[in-house]
Amino acid sequence: MASFKHLLLVAGALAFSACVRHAAKIPGKASADLSCPASQITVMELGGGDTGQHLVSGCGKKAIYEVNPLGDWVLNAPPTVDPSYVTPERAQN
Repeated sequence: MASFKHLLLVAGALAFSACVRHAAKIPGKASADLSCPASQITVMELGGGDTGQHLVSGCGKKAIYEVNPLGDWVLNAPPTVDPSYVTPERAQN
């Protein structure tokens, strides 16, 4: 009986994960790649739907992510820096 409950739990988790947008996984990865808190990351779909290219911005940096054949989000080029970005430290001066 315990294995049946475990199976139901796993099936429920899989059903829930299927409902979460694929692009929702980008901010965590981008946070590390852009050295920026996930709360400051913005994601904009560029085309191709939920798994197409997405422009990610945060902390004065921008990058484009796309899904590789394994289904993981990857950078398609190194992040670029926005020279007009004002850091919180510079804004206080």
